[in-house]
Amino acid sequence: MRIARIRSLEFESKALADEYEIDVKGNGQDWVPEAEQIMVVRTAITSIILLLTFESQKIADEVTKRLGLWADENGPDSWSNRYTDNFALEGLITAHHSQTKTYVKHTFFLAVVSVGMSPINVQLNLT
Repeated sequence: MRIARIRSLEFESKALADEYEIDVKGNGQDWVPEAEQIMVVRTAITSIILLLTFESQKIADEVTKRLGLWADENGPDSWSNRYTDNFALEGLITAHHSQTKTYVKHTFFLAVVSVGMSPINVQLNLT
């Protein structure tokens, strides 16, 4: 059973959000090699939605534990001390479709709805 973890992150500045995006692009696969997919969706100048998928709940839980320990040990150097979580969601992936294409700067729109929140329109630029 594949699992998706979705987090909404808010940064104090555009520069910090930009830095995080670049850092995930360059290092995400090294930070979380267990992840099947890592996606950063820029929802606003200072907001990002981070989506990770895992092969199983067990793997997702092991990653969460490992990253939590790393954040505790590295304190101020940890990204977790440089943003605010707006919300975090987790769920079973019940449907998935992916084309085997390489995208060069295409724009997509994604709607995210959470309990008690209005829909959020998100522009996703894949490069």
